[in-house]
Amino acid sequence: MARPRKEIDQAEFEKLCALQCTKAEIAGFFNLSEDTVERWCKRIYKESFAVVFANKRCGGKISLRRSQFRLAEKDSRMAIWLGKQYLEQKEPIDEKRLEIELLKLESQIKDNHPEEDLDDTMLEALNSTAMEVWGGGGDGGTVNGCTEKEDRS
Repeated sequence: MARPRKEIDQAEFEKLCALQCTKAEIAGFFNLSEDTVERWCKRIYKESFAVVFANKRCGGKISLRRSQFRLAEKDSRMAIWLGKQYLEQKEPIDEKRLEIELLKLESQIKDNHPEEDLDDTMLEALNSTAMEVWGGGGDGGTVNGCTEKEDRS
């Protein structure tokens, strides 16, 4: 006679997926092996755990996003973070500060490598790379494809 099947509360399982719990965590919650969770998913949903999890975790992501947007109404830091994540907004670049930092870096390189021949070409390449990395790209002042004026309206 075969062992009785261990049952998983489907609603509880879906809540754990929405909370982004891993297969190991879900198995631990129900005191089962990961293989048992995998077989249960195939029997109940006709899909692997990975597919079921990908579908069921969306509810948790939506809930989290909703909470973040609510928090952004009260906390400017969250609003700024969301703007950077979803609207490609960036901190304004202080070009004078950038120039000072580049001069410091250039001086450090010359001080640390006095015996090496550091030509202007290398230093210009360093400056160019720094501008690309820290901003100052030629996007014409747009944010997410909108000019600053359009973005405010």
